Amino acid sequence: MENPSNIIAQIWQPLQVKKDGTSVQIGCFGRTYHMDGTLPGKIVSNGNEVLTSPIRLRAAFHGKEESVRNENTYIEEQNDDRLVYLNQATVGNVIINSRVTVERDGLIWIDLMLFPFTGTGAMFGDIDSLTPKLDRLTLELPISRNCGELFHYWPAVSASLSSNGTLSNSGSIPENGLSLPFRPHLWIGNESAGLSFYAESNQFWQNSDQAKALTVSLTDSATVVQIHLLDSMPVDWVGRSGDDWNDAIEPIGFSFGLQASPVKPYTPVGDYRKVCHKNLACADPDHPYDLDSFEREADEFASLGIRWRTFHEDWSIIQNYGRPQDEALFKAKIDALHKRGIKAMVYFGYEYASALPDFYDNYRNAVVRGENGTLRGGWQRRPPQRDYIVCYAGNYAETMLERCRHAMDEYGADGIYTDGTYVPIGCANEKHGCGWTDRDGNRHQTWPLRKVREHVKKLYTQTHERGGIVEAHQSSCVIPMILAYSDCYWDGEHIALTYDPVTQAARVLSGKELIEKYTGENGSGVGAIRAEFTGINFGVPCQFLSYAPVFDECSGLTLLYGVLPKPQGGMDNLRQAARHWKIMDDYGLNEDCFIPFWKKDCPIKCSERSVSCSVWSTERGFIAVFVNLSGTPVQTDFSCTLPHSSAVEIDSGTVLTENHIQINDSAPVYVFFEK
Repeated sequence: MENPSNIIAQIWQPLQVKKDGTSVQIGCFGRTYHMDGTLPGKIVSNGNEVLTSPIRLRAAFHGKEESVRNENTYIEEQNDDRLVYLNQATVGNVIINSRVTVERDGLIWIDLMLFPFTGTGAMFGDIDSLTPKLDRLTLELPISRNCGELFHYWPAVSASLSSNGTLSNSGSIPENGLSLPFRPHLWIGNESAGLSFYAESNQFWQNSDQAKALTVSLTDSATVVQIHLLDSMPVDWVGRSGDDWNDAIEPIGFSFGLQASPVKPYTPVGDYRKVCHKNLACADPDHPYDLDSFEREADEFASLGIRWRTFHEDWSIIQNYGRPQDEALFKAKIDALHKRGIKAMVYFGYEYASALPDFYDNYRNAVVRGENGTLRGGWQRRPPQRDYIVCYAGNYAETMLERCRHAMDEYGADGIYTDGTYVPIGCANEKHGCGWTDRDGNRHQTWPLRKVREHVKKLYTQTHERGGIVEAHQSSCVIPMILAYSDCYWDGEHIALTYDPVTQAARVLSGKELIEKYTGENGSGVGAIRAEFTGINFGVPCQFLSYAPVFDECSGLTLLYGVLPKPQGGMDNLRQAARHWKIMDDYGLNEDCFIPFWKKDCPIKCSERSVSCSVWSTERGFIAVFVNLSGTPVQTDFSCTLPHSSAVEIDSGTVLTENHIQINDSAPVYVFFEK
């Protein structure tokens, strides 16, 4: 069995570090950071210049901006996996001490402390220099317009686990920019390169307008992100002067992360696309499928080319704990899948169940608590139990890891499907170190980005040690520093339903409704799906979640972006999905040869606005997928810039004698253009 560092080393090269004075150059997979003291002066990702000018702290003293003066940088720790260096600097009459930690996957975490000058140390000048003057501090990220096309932030609503019914937190950057309250993650980029900003809390931030803590504006050359740390003098510094600073001084601390994307090599989904997620019938843990029925179902799965079968949450009698009602029967089912060339994925998630053997002893530490101290979640499950949202900064993290190992080692599971585990849910539970208290005694939540990252990094490592894979179900939450430690993510549940605004009752959207809501004139448009639902931006493949009762109706929505929904529902949906898998296998379609419809070099353009077409280039020619976004029958002419000898609809065998096609419904139409 490999040790954890070898698993990581298969994906990310060792950190490459060169130091010259106060400058440090760092190389990692596909990216180079040129650090000027604490902050990057230049970032290259995927061959793209991410910045137009250095990232900088803009500090104003009585309204006058002063530049940071880096005075000393020294390395504290350096190895293949991690670099830690310290920087000492001043700006105006403030000392800046910082610690910069860089990890193998390109995450830079910066801990920044600001101290005012004091009377101790005449080197800093006269008494006037000791008077507090800092009244504004902004972190500015000038991202190239070539890269800075799209945005994604999380969460859309500050207290939400997901963002039901909205794509507002993803899209193309509007001409008038963005203004946001504090968010723990903001990404700006495109399919080639981008940059993420992370912060676990806004403690010490002072914003004159809470709705404008993060702003994005456009210039001719740059997409400028401003992180408004201080809009006024630090509260604890107000009223001090001269030798008054010799008393105990409260430093001002800011902790944040930066990471260029993509964060790892993009590995196509491949056979994992061929999956049946959970039972075809609603499972009942008290009356599970008998083995004969299960094997008959598995035979049909195999005939359709299915290579993975996911056991959803009902495989365990204790939620998120992995304990089947009948262990021998469950092992036999996994054995039956293996005999047919099908692998088994098992559910783990984000819950802490009252049926756990140590619930009474541990729940106070394990759970998420809101700012008012209340538990979150509390769903009722069968067999009778209540399930609360777990915080993986708490003491349940190791238990989940052990139970995942148990599922693979004892039952033969091949992969771990995680529901919500990759979402760093806001938490104020002081029992495990989450949250903070302001000067008025009010509790505030923190977002445990690094603790969740640490947890899933261990999960990813131990799963890969056993030859398996990890899938992250994280709808609306795409955080590269966490998602890097998954093999695939499953996004879209938050838009697969529609909610009654009064009762919040959910209703499944049909495929036609999905297309109309999210691609029509009133929809969120191309940018939102590009930013959130392809995964190529980040180096992690994406699958789309749709509850639509007809697979072919919903498949066109994301297939135009090179992404297929994961089939759910009855056998008819699996048969429809198998049609797509077969075409992709027969013609060798993969992400490397995909040309999406919005690119200028896409060789096919349709005359009807309601029809879009994306293309895969192959050795034999190219495959075009036409999708009718109107939901009603339509005819369209199209232009084609690539030479070809013939054009044939793959399903019907119809030869297109002219550049004209009829599309009757929302189901995608594949056409093979032979060289």
